Amino acid sequence: MRKYFSFAIVFMFFMVLVAGCATAPQPFKPAQEELDKLVWPAPPDEPRIKFVAVYWGSKDVEEENTLLRVIGEEGPTFLQRPHGIVADRKGNIFVSDTQLLKVFKLDFEHKKFTTIGETAVKRATIPMGLAIDNDRGYLFVADLGSKSVLVYDVENGSLKFGIGQNPGTFLRPVALALNTRTQTVYVCDTKLHSVKAFDYSGKLLFTIGKGDRSDEDDGFNVPSSVAVGKDGKLYVSDMFGRYIKVFSPEGKFLKKIGQGVGSGFGNFSKIIGVALDSEGHLYGLDIDFGNFQVFDEATNQLLTFAATSGRQLGNLLLPTTIFIDEKDRIYVTDTFNKRIQVFQYLGGAKKGQ
Repeated sequence: MRKYFSFAIVFMFFMVLVAGCATAPQPFKPAQEELDKLVWPAPPDEPRIKFVAVYWGSKDVEEENTLLRVIGEEGPTFLQRPHGIVADRKGNIFVSDTQLLKVFKLDFEHKKFTTIGETAVKRATIPMGLAIDNDRGYLFVADLGSKSVLVYDVENGSLKFGIGQNPGTFLRPVALALNTRTQTVYVCDTKLHSVKAFDYSGKLLFTIGKGDRSDEDDGFNVPSSVAVGKDGKLYVSDMFGRYIKVFSPEGKFLKKIGQGVGSGFGNFSKIIGVALDSEGHLYGLDIDFGNFQVFDEATNQLLTFAATSGRQLGNLLLPTTIFIDEKDRIYVTDTFNKRIQVFQYLGGAKKGQ
């Protein structure tokens, strides 16, 4: 019964991501003075996070007279179910869409909105999580369709290599992260309830997890995302475990972050995303609360939080992924609102401030 319940919950979660009508959204952007008020915490407290931008699709990137044909028809392309997201050092954004079944590149440098991997030898048929190696120009895609990780060139979209393509290696790979220094890939599999570590050649290095749902420290209920710290430590969000679990670079359990299940500050309902900023603060994205909370890893203290559930700018509705770049820009796929929202960490979110 427990296995059936686990499968049913994850299946329903996945169906929420891929279902829904394809009606184009009607973007609305308030006046700049209203956008400037979107800061967290609210005055009179000193703001730590501010709203920066929102992206709905190709019209936010390309000039009106140069819109490209992306999905087989003229006119703009609107995101439908944005899921995985990363950004490169130039500020270009890569996002997977689980309804359009494509990986898009928002190329602000060249004002282009294109796809990645569409003409490659093997394309991702159900792209989920993304990770980027800026030094080598690789975009890693967790592909639910092929049950593997596909790696593409970020410039021309050609397939470079694949990981975990032997049957049974993955059953439901949904998220991944990289340690580019050691060339290690960490992949969350929600059906195997595990995180697997591979080198770039595809060799399995180790596995964290029991192969089934587990409340033990070295196990997971549903591992929904993974992030890597500067020191190589691993941070895994356990959606139904309601914690962020911290592991050594070798996969040894170290501790939990968060206050567990609940509706208060520091609690999680369904934590789906995890990321770190340049100061080492830990961000937990909650699909139910529609917000992300920021923790001091050393003390497990909640420092601040941003957003709330809803449809206005600064609100999130069933968000799925959070990514933070080297400049502390915070990218969130606001999935049910069919958009990407970008925030900025302003610094200073330290204990006692």
